[in-house]
Amino acid sequence: MSNNATLSNTQHELWFTRVFLGEHIQGNITPVLITDITIASQKCQQIANSLVMSDTAFIFNSKPSLPTLYSFSPYEELNFCVQILLAAASV
Repeated sequence: MSNNATLSNTQHELWFTRVFLGEHIQGNITPVLITDITIASQKCQQIANSLVMSDTAFIFNSKPSLPTLYSFSPYEELNFCVQILLAAASV
């Protein structure tokens, strides 16, 4: 499921993905925000908090450098999160 949003004249894509799926397991819904600019950590934290999900992935696709992946819970930035890594890989 995808939802495009425009903030400050830049294009952002917000995806909701499911990770840890199984035959009888519905998995975890994980938001993935893809943007062409870098967003300040404080703003990422506010966005993650407003989405009210366990974890939110942020992919900063600033050219010419490689995309950068950050993960936030509603409470803090996470150093590493497998759920975020799998969600980001699925979009």
